[in-house]
Amino acid sequence: MCSVDGETIMSDSKLPLGIFILAILQGLQAIGLLIIGALWLLLPILGLFVVIPYGIAGLFGLFIAFGLFTLQHYAWKWSFILNIIGFILYLFAVNWIGVILSAIIVVYLNLPHIKKRFE
Repeated sequence: MCSVDGETIMSDSKLPLGIFILAILQGLQAIGLLIIGALWLLLPILGLFVVIPYGIAGLFGLFIAFGLFTLQHYAWKWSFILNIIGFILYLFAVNWIGVILSAIIVVYLNLPHIKKRFE
């Protein structure tokens, strides 16, 4: 660690274990969204309208998971937003695993030392 203008900056570029786990959870959630969206295709007409938002959210979730692995600045904000959306979608789909994963990610993202890693 080094100090610049009174602020401590971590010079270690290794990915912390917690953020690694967060990225894995984000990826799992994104895959879950894609699976749920694909299941909606079993309903002929309604499924087409529902699969589009699930597909977009799932693909975007994979993008965010990559950003988390690489500690990109955009990843914190978009991960938070996507997990709030995912929480709501999983709640309507009665997918409790998805609800729990989203809640864990939102809480973890708001820990002060995690926010700082993405600044």
